[in-house]
Amino acid sequence: MKAKLVKNAFFLVLIADITIRIMGYHEFDKFLKPLLMPLMLYYLIERAAGKIYRNHLILALGLIIAWIGDILLLNKEPLFLKAGIGVFLITQILYLIIFKSNIVGSVKQAILENKVVSGAILLYLIAMLLAAALFVEIPMVFFISIYAIAVAGSTLTSYLQDKSQPGYGLTTIGMSLFLISDTLIGINNFITAIPLAPLFIMGTYGIAQYLITEGVTVNEEMRN
Repeated sequence: MKAKLVKNAFFLVLIADITIRIMGYHEFDKFLKPLLMPLMLYYLIERAAGKIYRNHLILALGLIIAWIGDILLLNKEPLFLKAGIGVFLITQILYLIIFKSNIVGSVKQAILENKVVSGAILLYLIAMLLAAALFVEIPMVFFISIYAIAVAGSTLTSYLQDKSQPGYGLTTIGMSLFLISDTLIGINNFITAIPLAPLFIMGTYGIAQYLITEGVTVNEEMRN
């Protein structure tokens, strides 16, 4: 019951943050956005119900680091943008570690068994690297390129997990939304302004973090 209340609070804050940003009251964003990841961390703790396993701890660290990234990205200065990208890079690596632990057999074999998804994500990565080279100035292009590789890798790894896991669909959809959110941020910041950008960027990001958290929790419940 408590977990449900925390989840509802998370989505209420997410909706409020999106709404005030669309309305142009950006000064309130610095109060609402930093609440999201602490609420999701609280939700993770409540969902785990005292049974804390390795992937719970890695996910918790990922959420804490994402919270730091959210705060850094509230500042639009280039230095803070670089720092935010670096912080979220760590989050992506932590998520990749979680997903890799759920792969049956070798990563190479899993890639061969998922050629369509692997090929699609490879094409996405190539497109993102080309876009970064064309539209982003040095040295920012290097930060974005490294992050693009990381988010593509963590997304691919989520699809390579054992498909029999109950949280498989949740984590794959979650990581796909995370990738979409990051792509929209790149387009909005470096290529062209996206109409209703807060709705699409924050909406996909918030739902992504919830689905990943729920999926990892469900998998740990089954495995342990």
